[in-house]
Amino acid sequence: MEKAWWPNMTPTSSTGQQNGNSPLSFTSGSAKQQGVRGVDLPFRVRLVRTEDQLYQAVRVRHEAYVRHHPPIVSDRVGVEEEDDKKADAIVLLAESKVDAAPMGSMRVHLNVGEPLIFEKEFDLPPKFRGKALAHITRLAVVGGDAGRLVKLALFKALHRYCHAFQVDWMLVAGVPPMHRQYVRLGFSDVFEDAQLRPSITTANLPARIMGFEVPSAERRWADAAHPLYNFMVRDFHPDIEIFNSVKSMWSQPRVKKVSAPQNLEMLQIPVV
Repeated sequence: MEKAWWPNMTPTSSTGQQNGNSPLSFTSGSAKQQGVRGVDLPFRVRLVRTEDQLYQAVRVRHEAYVRHHPPIVSDRVGVEEEDDKKADAIVLLAESKVDAAPMGSMRVHLNVGEPLIFEKEFDLPPKFRGKALAHITRLAVVGGDAGRLVKLALFKALHRYCHAFQVDWMLVAGVPPMHRQYVRLGFSDVFEDAQLRPSITTANLPARIMGFEVPSAERRWADAAHPLYNFMVRDFHPDIEIFNSVKSMWSQPRVKKVSAPQNLEMLQIPVV
């Protein structure tokens, strides 16, 4: 039987001892008094905003791609890419609390300034046209159980970010068998024929082009009694610090878009 990629998320007992092998710890205080379970992670997730953080993201990205992809793909991600600093893109980074070692990374590109690569490469079905889209690339985590938890936290950070920016759909190209991690999260095929399609983002390796509808995610997880529902929706993770990172921006700030929608200004979240 294939091992589930999400970790054991057994809660701690009232004495603070975990009732299983979960790497998570649970906090008390104001969150608990309000009926929200505060969960501490052994790492922090934030947006890359310095050159050193970008270096660490590239480092863990390359190490992961060497393990899972042929050299035609892994060789091209060993250095910083132009897309890492595009105005409509952000890079998420998970860092160990112990030694600040990089544990995972992901890049997110929004179509607020220009069409996504997928919009240029493919004739997307009508439900994706004229929508706010996010293209997910360069997902990479360390190996083992720690990597499964990092992957889950990165996806939660991604979902929160896309929800805040009113993204309609997340899109991703999954090269088999790696596409299965997205299926477990609720991604489905963009095209009805479910055929493999080469893409620039996969070095033209055949991939499943998959989408995830953001606004309906919480309802779909709840209706399906998805095992990740509590982690993704109900639990509070103070170590997922993406909005603190957004406010800080890069140490040398990028150019802010002058056409930022009014709702983003109200949220005080700059377009990055």
